[in-house]
Amino acid sequence: MMNENITIKVNFQNQAHDLVFAGQYDFNKSFKDTFACVYTIIQVTSYGRKIIYVGQTDDINQRLYNHHKKDCWRRYVKNNALYIHKEDNQSARLLIESLIIQQYNPPCNG
Repeated sequence: MMNENITIKVNFQNQAHDLVFAGQYDFNKSFKDTFACVYTIIQVTSYGRKIIYVGQTDDINQRLYNHHKKDCWRRYVKNNALYIHKEDNQSARLLIESLIIQQYNPPCNG
């Protein structure tokens, strides 16, 4: 597994913001430490990257364990498709999650 950062652009209050997500993690494995974050499942195709799902949590390990959308994720990607943006502030996480859903319409968020 090769770790890489990706940037997701979101528009908020008429300004573009670049959010950096670390990844290519296996969504079936736990992290050594738990943390709060916004997480995405990203599909890489010959046309570029596509956001398949976005969520937020205050405990990444607890949230990913038996996640109710894993079947949907598997329709689009293999395991190493998880990218994370660490964020302790719950209001900020909820805003980021909402903006990504509104602006990218991930198919597994429906």
